[in-house]
Amino acid sequence: MKARSRRLETIGIRYAGYHGACHVWCKPETEISVLWGYDQCCTWGGYVTLTNVLNTAPGTAGIVGFVCVPAASMLNFLIGTAISIAAGFIFTYIISNIKKFNKELEKRESVTEEKADTSADDSPTAEKGVIYSPLTGTAISMSEVPDDTFAAEVLGKGMAVIPSEGKVVAPCHGEISTLFDTKHAVGITTKDGAELLIHVGVNTVELNGKYYEAHVAQGDQVKPGQLFLTFDIQKIQEAGYPVATPVIIANTDDYKNVEGLKNGEIHCMEPLIKLEES
Repeated sequence: MKARSRRLETIGIRYAGYHGACHVWCKPETEISVLWGYDQCCTWGGYVTLTNVLNTAPGTAGIVGFVCVPAASMLNFLIGTAISIAAGFIFTYIISNIKKFNKELEKRESVTEEKADTSADDSPTAEKGVIYSPLTGTAISMSEVPDDTFAAEVLGKGMAVIPSEGKVVAPCHGEISTLFDTKHAVGITTKDGAELLIHVGVNTVELNGKYYEAHVAQGDQVKPGQLFLTFDIQKIQEAGYPVATPVIIANTDDYKNVEGLKNGEIHCMEPLIKLEES
């Protein structure tokens, strides 16, 4: 009798492992079957082994295997089966929702990237030959700038803005080709080859960078509307310097015509200068 009991225990333990393994490899092409099989190994197989559920003979794996389970082990067999069914559903639910969450996250990131690309492509500076105002204020002709060099357009043609806000933004896609140590002037080479010089104030080089702060470095790539310089209008004026800011096309000779597009009130990123190629 003792020998028979030991034999039944051995069959029971082996059956538990066999049962789980069958479910793992039975239908691996379906996610639920794989999860179910894993669950059977971890829950059903583990539970029936720990509770010493016996099997009188090798039989069909699965719920119908109860025909080979003696009455003394039937309760634990059914409990183990119920646990494995519940765990299978829970695992499947969790994994499927994780996958849905990951897909939704990827979708949102893709949409965000597309919007960013679209925004860049739809920028008003995409209009070839148009330079947009880097400042908000009042647009004036170069002849109105209180400096003989700028007024005579010795450095090149362009327009000027008397700023109402102490901010300078990139008027186009381009590279910061020059950034003066005194931070009062910035040179930009646009992607179309125009060479811009934005000179904040008249004779402000004498301030040696006081009241100015740069937010870019020479060699940086900038995009339309990107802030690259801030300055204190009130303190510059109190120091005795006009804040009229020329926006000069330094390579004027490369163009057939350089035309100012607006006088009077202007906001940053409004059309300021039109370039006509030779």
